[in-house]
Amino acid sequence: AWFLQQAGRQVLICEKGRVAGEQSCRNWGFVRQAGRDPAELPIMMDCMQTWDELQKSLGDAVGFRRPGSLFTSKAQRELGEYEEWVDKIGRPHGLDCRMLTAQEMKKVSNLPHGDFKAGLYTPSDGTAEPFTAVPAIAEALHARPGIAIRENCAVRLLDIEAGRVVGAHTEHGTVKAEQVLVAAGLWTGRLLHNHGLRLPQLLANTTIARTAPVEEQHQLAFGHSEACFRSRVDGGYNLMPGEIMEHEFCFDTVAYGFDFMPALKKYYRNTSVIPGFYEGFWSRVLPQRRWTKDEVTPFERTRVLNPRLSRRHFKKIEQRIARHLPELNSLPIEEAWTGATDMTPDMLPALGTVGDYPGLYIAAGLSGHGFGLGPGIGKVIADHMLGEPEKHDLSAFRLERFSRKN
Repeated sequence: AWFLQQAGRQVLICEKGRVAGEQSCRNWGFVRQAGRDPAELPIMMDCMQTWDELQKSLGDAVGFRRPGSLFTSKAQRELGEYEEWVDKIGRPHGLDCRMLTAQEMKKVSNLPHGDFKAGLYTPSDGTAEPFTAVPAIAEALHARPGIAIRENCAVRLLDIEAGRVVGAHTEHGTVKAEQVLVAAGLWTGRLLHNHGLRLPQLLANTTIARTAPVEEQHQLAFGHSEACFRSRVDGGYNLMPGEIMEHEFCFDTVAYGFDFMPALKKYYRNTSVIPGFYEGFWSRVLPQRRWTKDEVTPFERTRVLNPRLSRRHFKKIEQRIARHLPELNSLPIEEAWTGATDMTPDMLPALGTVGDYPGLYIAAGLSGHGFGLGPGIGKVIADHMLGEPEKHDLSAFRLERFSRKN
């Protein structure tokens, strides 16, 4: 919407709940280039400039800074993967990334890194503040001519005439539009399913804790398989228990399980499947799959998905920070929360046109990368919708790679 409005287009944003009510405000706040898939990296590198522009335009609410990122490990295999990424992907794209020795890492972060042997360091990587950044962007958009944001206005179905998407059926009526972009995050697959389009998504919950501010803060985004942190604008830290995820068993577990087998083989050590025997269990196992434009939909029944705090993951935060980052262990924790991230089988988003339906575009399935990459995706999709020359190759992101029909 930001870039379409700059190009003189009128835009209506329909939000089923409230802006940034879900993962847009609950994520880690990393704005990283390090470790990106080669198809994503060029978009992310351009995205960093957009983050700079947003910070300059909107100020401290965005909270974008470039303290750099450091990703480390005690496992030689993982360090080898970092080194290979630097040599074959990062540096060939012109990124300022390099491997550091244990001694060099201590100079960068000034933290005791235990017996970490080496790390991937990217000085130009950044962080931002999810809780305030997205609402600040929305507020700035709302004040511009040609932009309308409607909260508590769920899109129930696409409006299709003669095989072309010409608008959307919302809970408050039908809206006509020349182009429609579905950027509904973890709800995208459920909306598209009604129109015979397949986007396999599974939800993975992650837990974060926020500490009180400290007098001398370590400015850094730090990643390790068992303990992560990032510095916050308020002087505190976000703490995470590493790359672990929790998936609640549901209908999609069975429907898309085969698609996710390769990913599960790679990430099974970091992923737990839990039954989730509490409120909402039956609606997850036997969800409503079809509806008409005149029916109340799951989007209205769940205005904001608010996962239960994972006590198991919170305990892991405490244990792992104490083990790997003892200097941060004594900081009082002021808040903790769990957020739901939508994942695709190849951990890459679905972007661009949808071949079956002229006038329809998609930007979803960001697989935990949506906040940092979001401004870059916004620019790419806006250019795509405006018919501008494409700067980036989107072939790896086509929805049709998941083309098995519902």
